[in-house]
Amino acid sequence: MRLWFANLIMYSAALTVAGCYVPFTDIGAAVMKMLADTQHIKIDDADKRELTEKFSTMPPHPEVPAALRRLRDAGFRLFTLTDNLLEVQTRQLEHGGIVDLFERRFSADGVKHHKPSPQAYGYVEKERGVKPTQLCLIACHTWDTLGAVKAGWEAALIADRQ
Repeated sequence: MRLWFANLIMYSAALTVAGCYVPFTDIGAAVMKMLADTQHIKIDDADKRELTEKFSTMPPHPEVPAALRRLRDAGFRLFTLTDNLLEVQTRQLEHGGIVDLFERRFSADGVKHHKPSPQAYGYVEKERGVKPTQLCLIACHTWDTLGAVKAGWEAALIADRQ
């Protein structure tokens, strides 16, 4: 799984740098097939659908809902910015019981540039009608926070406990 995800991020970044947008789910399916081919494992459409299904129903870490509620209750306006399609993101948040904690959800698909491209962050700024310095991204991936900081946002990296 870690190898698949690392390749998914690498290819989404490479495609973005090359100026070619491909939806995250399509990249994920292609990477799964590529990795399977190197191991002589056959991947079919049902496997690709299962990957999308499992990815869109992953639960949040147990501490996330309470942490988000504390932020919201403290007056922070919460939104999401994902490389995934909005449909996948919405299913993830609904499945995790946290969709109602966000006032708005954004997808790189809306601007056709994956994070950490400046366009992904600029898209949110434009849609929200705010300056970069008014935004803070909290993420557990370094490319997210690096892109946000480069765009002029504040950022916090949540390190993996494992």
